[in-house]
Amino acid sequence: MPSSPDRDRTGAVVTEESATPDRAAQLGNELGPIVLVGMMATGKTTVSRQLAKTFRRKIYDSDAMIEARTGRTVAQLWDEGGEPAYRDLETDVLDEALVARPPGVVAAAGGVVLRAVNRQRLRRASAEGGVVIWLRADPAILATRVRPGWRRSGNRCTPRSPTAPSTAATARSARSSTR
Repeated sequence: MPSSPDRDRTGAVVTEESATPDRAAQLGNELGPIVLVGMMATGKTTVSRQLAKTFRRKIYDSDAMIEARTGRTVAQLWDEGGEPAYRDLETDVLDEALVARPPGVVAAAGGVVLRAVNRQRLRRASAEGGVVIWLRADPAILATRVRPGWRRSGNRCTPRSPTAPSTAATARSARSSTR
């Protein structure tokens, strides 16, 4: 049985000839923001660069925006204000990126989905024509990318205290509090 042809949002058949850079840019103009979410090291920054190039959009990288706004690295911000202060900044730059005109590609900070208000904003952006993409990677692969003491954009990854809740436990708790 032949497979059905791929179609774009307008219902047009997408062929190799129609999947040109100009057509990608046109489709990109029809969409709201393209938002990438996922754990650290899943490839949000790398994928955002490719999407921005394909759809001819500006990139809004949460960590870079926070560092530019504050003049401090992510690690410094965590050391100085702790997690709550950093999460406030994540929320601020997410808001800024979601309302940017023209819409861009957003590489959201890894913890942005931990707050109910941010999840609501992402749902709203999706309902209004944006696209939210959850990037995932096998934990074994992430372990090869992130190690204790590893530094990326100033972010320090250190071993978790045995008594601290895991990110997964925190996320489960946050999800259940919004139901």
